[in-house]
Amino acid sequence: MDVRGPVPEVPRWENRVEIDPSVKDYCGIPTLRISGRKPPSDLKTAKFMAAKAAEWLRSVGALEVFQQLPGMGVSGGQHQAGTARKSKDHKLGGVDEDCRVFGVENLYVADGSVHVTNGGFNPSLTLQSLAYRTSAKILASSHIAKRV
Repeated sequence: MDVRGPVPEVPRWENRVEIDPSVKDYCGIPTLRISGRKPPSDLKTAKFMAAKAAEWLRSVGALEVFQQLPGMGVSGGQHQAGTARKSKDHKLGGVDEDCRVFGVENLYVADGSVHVTNGGFNPSLTLQSLAYRTSAKILASSHIAKRV
């Protein structure tokens, strides 16, 4: 049996996704490079979750339990979220309920950034619905919709 739980990585200013200056894919296109480190709070959360999972497994009769904890580096395999959270208050998020950036007229965010956290499953359908809803809000408030 396997018990897992994703730990959303807390956004950090130092973490980056950049174009790698020397590595290219098979078509000769530069690849991306992810760099940075997890904050101590992420590792603390991961240790707590691993201990809880081990407790669950032992409670149902597991004789041996093996734990695998994440390293300090950022992962490239998660669906990152929460860097421009939706909020009613500009002090608590990056965008309003319509995904419009606070303080910037006609600038919207329509990706995983507005989603506070992804929970335990692939968020693709949720993010597609958020993007669809945001595009409808953009069209409803824009001059494009009024001309059509």
